[in-house]
Amino acid sequence: MHLFTRVFLTLLFTATLLSTRSIAQNKHTSASADQDVTPIRNEFKRINTLPLQKEQFTYEVAGCVEEGKVVCYFSNKALVKIAESGSIGDGSWVREFYYRNGKCIFCYEKLVGGPAEGAAVTTEYRFYIKNDKAVKCMENSTVIPADSKSTEIITIAQNLLRAYPTKDFGAALCQ
Repeated sequence: MHLFTRVFLTLLFTATLLSTRSIAQNKHTSASADQDVTPIRNEFKRINTLPLQKEQFTYEVAGCVEEGKVVCYFSNKALVKIAESGSIGDGSWVREFYYRNGKCIFCYEKLVGGPAEGAAVTTEYRFYIKNDKAVKCMENSTVIPADSKSTEIITIAQNLLRAYPTKDFGAALCQ
């Protein structure tokens, strides 16, 4: 066998082996994420079927938010959901944070914005969270890697929860 053929076959074998390992690892990671996502989805559905008590607050902070609104939802005195919305300039947002045992488990975010003239663009995000880490992130219907956006959302969820006793949501959201 020629040296070139041996080298080529060795490289082909190595590439195939690495590819197979990568696919198996991605399947394992995907299966693990799905195992984490299922209970989060179940809790999301459960919370949205409960008869919840709500408290509503408004806030504005110059340069940060106009028409800010926070709605806190309770089940048996436990804070289980916070909806936060606002606008600034030509953009607006709506976020829903879901909590279990004082920890954020899911966030839905809808951003609408665009140039003053022209069509507005709508983007939706979903963050599935376990132990303060994003286990699955989606932009519209595409799975995306966890990055600084998911870290920011988890921080916002924690800040909102900590701000509830003082009701100073503007300070918590506009740092």
